[in-house]
Amino acid sequence: MKTITQLFFLFACTMAGFSQSVAYFDFGNKTTPTTGLNYNNVVNDSTEQVIIVKVIDSTGASTGITLTVDDVFHGKNTAGTLTPNADIPFPTNATRDSFYGEGVQINADSIFQPIGGFILEGLNPILTYSFEIFASRIGVPATDNRESLYTIVGLDGQESTAVLDAANNTSEIAEILNVQPTAEGTLTFTAEPGANNNTPEKFYYLGAIRLEASGKLNVNSPALSNSLAVYPNPVANRMQITFDLKEQSNLKIDIYDLSGRLVENIVNGEQPAGKFSKAWNRSSNIASGVYILQIDADGKRSTSKLLLK
Repeated sequence: MKTITQLFFLFACTMAGFSQSVAYFDFGNKTTPTTGLNYNNVVNDSTEQVIIVKVIDSTGASTGITLTVDDVFHGKNTAGTLTPNADIPFPTNATRDSFYGEGVQINADSIFQPIGGFILEGLNPILTYSFEIFASRIGVPATDNRESLYTIVGLDGQESTAVLDAANNTSEIAEILNVQPTAEGTLTFTAEPGANNNTPEKFYYLGAIRLEASGKLNVNSPALSNSLAVYPNPVANRMQITFDLKEQSNLKIDIYDLSGRLVENIVNGEQPAGKFSKAWNRSSNIASGVYILQIDADGKRSTSKLLLK
């Protein structure tokens, strides 16, 4: 399976008490929903109708999350693959159709939807969320590139992106990993034509999503090796942060409360590549509770849960 992965700053941290939850979404035709697998089927017959879905997880349990398609797509593509690669996490009913839009208005009377998207609300602001995205349009010329650009906006307006070419696609997925919601628990997702899309209409697609929530961050980082340790955690009065920085970076380490307020800046400055270690002593005016530890290396951010006792 070929995976197109967003290059996003990530780190791994071993902590107890984090839960993981997975939800699946099928975007497309209401006559071919994905049934029996606890999918969230996102369907629409109108280009004007806002769609609202109360999200369930892969066990069928309510998550408290709401998906709202507030930026509607042009319509439904029913020519997706019927033979998806067995390595991708989506069944045929999820890959056979999709939402689509176009970046170019063909004539004055045609429907024109250059961007489509949705909002996720009710997310846990102390967790990170990872997306696996699939779309397919079968039966098009081999020279077609029907690349879609996917953008997710989360904490502090930070944008995370990935691209996927849907043309005759049966096996490729796009990944956007470890995105942190806003302090209010929201993420905004948009789809639009990618820069390499060569169709005259600039068709773009959204077919299926696997969404995973986790307090542990997935590891795929160009900036920081898989070596981070934060200890002890929970923290009483002092903690040590260590990791190997892959390259020289302008490094910031901050602690935020759950409202998004900056509590304390720990590091702010240029750091050489190699081993990094920093001790943090808790101020007496910082109350016990749950906080967010954010590490930023040249604008590539990652966040994790920090417990102060």
